[in-house]
Amino acid sequence: MVVVVVVYFAAKIGLFYLIFYSSLAAFFAIMLAGFFSTIDRRRPTQTGMTSLIKMNPGQSTQRSTIRYDVCLEIFNCLQAEQTIAIEQI
Repeated sequence: MVVVVVVYFAAKIGLFYLIFYSSLAAFFAIMLAGFFSTIDRRRPTQTGMTSLIKMNPGQSTQRSTIRYDVCLEIFNCLQAEQTIAIEQI
């Protein structure tokens, strides 16, 4: 009798999770289909002045130089220089 009750509740829980995850997968598939229906497969939609970065893809007119020293026990102290672009706000 106890085995029948345990199997019955396990079947109910299994059925619940089967329905739950099936509906979750169906919801995900519907959302994915809706997302892909908004995308043009031939070219990007956000280009040029309509894009988030406009016509300036990370290039700045102001330059800054960072200097740092690298000292290791094996080698002598080396000086390195790196130039990075700082975007003006």
